[in-house]
Amino acid sequence: MSKRERSRDIIKHGYMKNFLELIVVISLAAYYLYLLSLGQLFSIWILGLPLGFWLILRPAWVIIPGVRNLSKKLGMTKYSADTIISFLVLLAEVSIVIFLAYFSNMYSSVEFVTISYLYLLYAANLNILILGLLVAIKGGKFLSIPDEVFSRELEIIDWTVMATLLISFLGFIKYLKSGGYIASDIIMYLPRFSLVILPMTYISYLKHLREIKKDFGTFSTIEPEISVVKHIIMIFLANVGFIIGGLLLAYSSVSLITYYSNIYAFGDVTLVISFFLGLIIGLREVIISQLLFAKRGQPIGDIGSLIGSVIQLVMVLIGILGILLPIPLSKYIIYELITVGLGLWFLRMAISDDKKLDPYEGIMLFLLQAFALLLSLEGF
Repeated sequence: MSKRERSRDIIKHGYMKNFLELIVVISLAAYYLYLLSLGQLFSIWILGLPLGFWLILRPAWVIIPGVRNLSKKLGMTKYSADTIISFLVLLAEVSIVIFLAYFSNMYSSVEFVTISYLYLLYAANLNILILGLLVAIKGGKFLSIPDEVFSRELEIIDWTVMATLLISFLGFIKYLKSGGYIASDIIMYLPRFSLVILPMTYISYLKHLREIKKDFGTFSTIEPEISVVKHIIMIFLANVGFIIGGLLLAYSSVSLITYYSNIYAFGDVTLVISFFLGLIIGLREVIISQLLFAKRGQPIGDIGSLIGSVIQLVMVLIGILGILLPIPLSKYIIYELITVGLGLWFLRMAISDDKKLDPYEGIMLFLLQAFALLLSLEGF
């Protein structure tokens, strides 16, 4: 069977599967709009969460092969294509932050702004937790870290650790100056323009990354041949899906806090909603990591992708969004920043001692992050 025939066969079977999936999603979306017109808020929340999750995840199946195929047609390198993909998939997280900020202004509640950043930190912590689990499960006796990965990751990990700890120390100093304790009714913000350094540092990291030519993980499937215009249209529609999914998740979260009083029985509502959104994003990152590095026997790709996701969440999203939307230095955000920093530091120490990760180190990293997350969910 020729490449073109196999490509057509993939398209034929893919269309059928995708068509049935699309019918189910459209039906659920129509029912969601019907419930919205009736004002049944609890049902809207129940339906909005799975719909939102589908919309921030499923378009990745279009964006990843679409950008890679488009890059081939335009003569771009695989590194450039994967960099574009990594930024495009962040649109879902950005959408959630923007819509939560909008609802914060609508309801005059800084709580929603806190959630918009706290869920990103929870997602980063959950990525580190999952990374430890991946090492424990997929590492075998040990997982050797190649020199290329070793050299490109340590400096940016160190920088991210220092950035999270410096921001946390700044928060402590601000609270000490305000009265010597962290009071829940005091709202302090991170200096906005200092955050410009975070994305600048990430850009420097990307420039260094370009010098490394060795690739870890490629698509093993045959990609269907589609015209450049169709690729662009599909990528655009996939990004629209990310935005709508972010809106649904943000609106469901706000509806839970505003209209569903029983949620307060689960604990501090800011922590509960932030953790739940972070869990959704964490699961999404793992699935997208598997899409990017689908070839078996290449766990380094999965691990590198998850490390990169943590760094992107801190250096890019919090760095850029914090300039536009001030970050409240709440006690929860300070704690999660410390947890992210210490989790990355533990990972860095595990890598640097012998350039290997073994299952014991993986399970210890997993347990450390699980312990930190459970402590935070108790509230303080």
